[in-house]
Amino acid sequence: MKGQIEEFKKELLSVAYTLLTLMIVKYYPRPIYGYKIIQLVNTLSSGKIVFKEGTLYPVLKKLQKIKLLDSFWGVSESGPPRKYYTITNLGEASLKELIVMWDNMVSAINSIREKAERGELG
Repeated sequence: MKGQIEEFKKELLSVAYTLLTLMIVKYYPRPIYGYKIIQLVNTLSSGKIVFKEGTLYPVLKKLQKIKLLDSFWGVSESGPPRKYYTITNLGEASLKELIVMWDNMVSAINSIREKAERGELG
């Protein structure tokens, strides 16, 4: 049973990580590299969402494979070249659709939970 719950958590987090990655890449004012995405998510979520390299890079790879993100190698201000990411037109359209879907789901889940907690289901 515990293994199934862990699997559900992984699936939920996978969707959230995908949405967060697309949002950060879209709204960051210039192309962004992976480690910067990790820093932003960790900081902007006040540590409630902890992105790690082992979590982010498979998401980036998947989003590139399905043409929602593009990437290129660029010069780093310090250190070796970095891989920078940008969102594609398809990625922007998909993000818009996913945000609406996510917001609707969260709203519906919260509404049902509140009614359930007040004993209003039956």
